[in-house]
Amino acid sequence: MLSTLIYTIDYSQRIVIWHAPGDIVAGDRLPLNVRNNRVLVSLAQHDADTNPVWLVPDSGSDALVLFSHARNKLALKLLDVGVLSSLSGTRLARRAELGNLVVGNARLNNPHAVVIDSDEPVEMMGDGLLPLNLFASVTFNVAAGYLIVQPR
Repeated sequence: MLSTLIYTIDYSQRIVIWHAPGDIVAGDRLPLNVRNNRVLVSLAQHDADTNPVWLVPDSGSDALVLFSHARNKLALKLLDVGVLSSLSGTRLARRAELGNLVVGNARLNNPHAVVIDSDEPVEMMGDGLLPLNLFASVTFNVAAGYLIVQPR
C-alpha cells in the first residue's frame, strides 16, 4: 500500500511526513529495488562495489540483522550465541562485531549486529535487515526506486 506514496519517517521528531511528487528531500539517496514484493536497499561498501549489500529497510528492528551468507560481503567477527525474538518467533543468533557499515555517505561505526541463518531465498530477502531507527529520518520513494537517509 505504501509503495505508491512518498513519505518520511522522522525519528528525531517522531512523526511521519507525507510528500507530493516533486518535493525535494535532503539526504543521501540510496537505490531501492523491489523483489517478490519486498523492498531492498543497495549499500555499496566501497567504490566500484560490484556486489553490494542488499538489506530490507526495517522500522521495527533494534539491531542490524545479517543472514549468514552476508559474511561473504562484510568483514564480520562472530561472537557469542544468544536468542533473538521477533514477531516471527524465537531463534538462535550470533552476535557479531562489524567494524562499520557504509550507508551512502555515512559510516555506521560498530553497529550492533546479529547473524542468523535464513531459510528464505537470497533473491527474496537480500542479506539482512537495516534498522531505520539508526537514522534521524528516512524517506521512501519506492516508485522512483530510492530511499533517502539523514544520519543522526
